[in-house]
Amino acid sequence: MDCDPLIPRQTAYRSEFNHFLKTSVEAVDLQVLLDCKPRVIESMIIGHIERLRDLEKLSYWTIQMHCAAIFHFFEMNFFEMNFSEMNDVSLNTKKIKRFLPPDKSDHSNRPTHCREEINQILSKCDIRQDLKSLSCLWPQQIYVLMDYQGCA
Repeated sequence: MDCDPLIPRQTAYRSEFNHFLKTSVEAVDLQVLLDCKPRVIESMIIGHIERLRDLEKLSYWTIQMHCAAIFHFFEMNFFEMNFSEMNDVSLNTKKIKRFLPPDKSDHSNRPTHCREEINQILSKCDIRQDLKSLSCLWPQQIYVLMDYQGCA
């Protein structure tokens, strides 16, 4: 059975967008929402971000996922899987994103690997077939390794 990589994203986007509709939008009909002026929609999204940030205490990246789903809806009709139909509502995403909380994620505890560890990881897989095993490495380490092995 073929696995469509868009299905998990579509499910997540639909869930996040439904949360937006349920908590921040009074209109039930999506066409009514699309007929609103962009400034009104922007204020709804900003209110939703403030609610997620202040009441639900969600992190930067979680709210970013909510925003991605909302922005995507206003760009194209993703939920009906009709990619030829564009909703085409221009939103000032830069202004909206100013209301996101600061990103407090800490990447300093991410391990760095020495050449021997990288070679050990690569000895168990072929780099061209399974790049997933390299996801634990920093990009700089991958470039160094590729240069070291003559791949770059």
